[in-house]
Amino acid sequence: YWRDEAFSVLLASKGLKDILFLTIKDNSPPLYYFLLHFWMKLFGDVEYVTRSLSLLFLFLLCLSSFFLLKVLLKNWKVSFLGSLAILLNPFLIEYGFEARAYILFALLVVTATFFYLNKKYLLSSLFLGLMIFTHNFGILFLIPFFVFWFLDNRESLKTKIISFSSSNER
Repeated sequence: YWRDEAFSVLLASKGLKDILFLTIKDNSPPLYYFLLHFWMKLFGDVEYVTRSLSLLFLFLLCLSSFFLLKVLLKNWKVSFLGSLAILLNPFLIEYGFEARAYILFALLVVTATFFYLNKKYLLSSLFLGLMIFTHNFGILFLIPFFVFWFLDNRESLKTKIISFSSSNER
């Protein structure tokens, strides 16, 4: 393990209450540590097992990316090639073998975007919430996400504001 991975494994080996309180004192949100905690309970805490959770998230990221690309591009062959490029990306492969939250964060971002574009707003919100509890960069993703939402809904928002202001004038 390198230092941050050792921290992940050490923290995940503690009880759930301890994980929560220790992450409050740290700057990392607790979701990944909770998941790693249960992963280690199920499969053990040897190095290849703790790292395999991120590998699972990498495979799920490829699957989620395929569906997102299919929605955006409307072509399953190109979507397949795009998800294959994600699977074979050396940068993502490296993080796919680390006991850290990075690939889980990417998975949650892609999945939230997929559900938003499919107008499954509750599921999108759920994955956005999970994203915030996975990595601090989630806040940086929320800003453009909300800008996109605002631009996507500006006409309906304008209608609601006009309707609200005209009802208050009476």
